[in-house]
Amino acid sequence: MKQVQALETQHDDAVRALEMMPQRRLTAVRGSLRAHLEPMTWPQIAKLLGSGQDIVVALQRLSGLAAQRRYLVAAAERDILEPRAQLAAAAERNTRDITKLSRPKNASKQFDGAKMSKRFEARPAVFAQRREHYTQTRHVVTSFQHYDRGSLAGDFLWWDLMSDGRLDGDFIPEVRSFHRHRPGVDHAVVAVAERNDSADALLMHDGS
Repeated sequence: MKQVQALETQHDDAVRALEMMPQRRLTAVRGSLRAHLEPMTWPQIAKLLGSGQDIVVALQRLSGLAAQRRYLVAAAERDILEPRAQLAAAAERNTRDITKLSRPKNASKQFDGAKMSKRFEARPAVFAQRREHYTQTRHVVTSFQHYDRGSLAGDFLWWDLMSDGRLDGDFIPEVRSFHRHRPGVDHAVVAVAERNDSADALLMHDGS
């Protein structure tokens, strides 16, 4: 009886493995493809796949989506995670000092009232400003959908096209670096004007 049950179990395991085989193969192929493509630049990928309009626009969409993710991560780190870390550090420091100052030996110790008030004074306006900046950035980034207006060229910056000069993006490392190397340029205008500059036939426009 046990041998029969063991055979049934082996049969069921083999059936499940057979059913999952296509998915495992697909996962393995996707992993290999990702490992092959990740080190490549967008122009290199486009050259590999061809220069058809549909292919280029699809790649521009992928490039734009990747940029949107980077921008949202940078905004969250600066305007959400950083203030949270500052609050946590301040709370820990204050708790530690309150415990220290509550000891009997410090009962008669005098403190500068102005300094203590400043230290323990809440600063909601600062954090509200950070939160508002994150909300604005998130709206600008997530509302962008005109990937066909972008470019796969190495000197193209998605932020300039997405923000259209409405929001300072220098808190994002790649944006700050890009602007530092091109001073005195209206990047919001250039982002649109240069999209027709055919670099390896990879730049697309909206047909206007």
